[in-house]
Amino acid sequence: MDLLIIVNPDKCYIRENGLDKKAVEAALFRISRLVDESISLRSTLVYVLPLGADQKSAYDLAITFGKPIIYTRTPGVPYLESRLLGDYENIVVVGFATDKGVVANALALQALFSHSKITVYSNCCVGTSKEGHTAALKILQTCGIEVIQY
Repeated sequence: MDLLIIVNPDKCYIRENGLDKKAVEAALFRISRLVDESISLRSTLVYVLPLGADQKSAYDLAITFGKPIIYTRTPGVPYLESRLLGDYENIVVVGFATDKGVVANALALQALFSHSKITVYSNCCVGTSKEGHTAALKILQTCGIEVIQY
């Protein structure tokens, strides 16, 4: 993994969208393991925060996950396009909500980094509903994005 994108990990966003608490806790645990892995691999880590999030949210995430971060607000792709264009072989996308920000950012990244392998770890994402989560993952697979479990 060269680039790890964590979409909408902001606590307010999660609460406001009514995401399942147990599923969120399980996903956050796996995401923290991914962050640890990204540190050991010296990967670039980007948090895509929801509109309305502030720098304090980014600071809180840096403390939670224990790594300096780059953050941008949804949609994150213009920022990535202007700041991070590089040679990323493997890009991993995780976060909340699968059927909103994750699917939108993964598809935009695929268009932007057409030479890269884009992977979404399904068990590191939570949708606004189980049906929405499943539908978003199917869309990603149909578009050629690898969807696997971490």
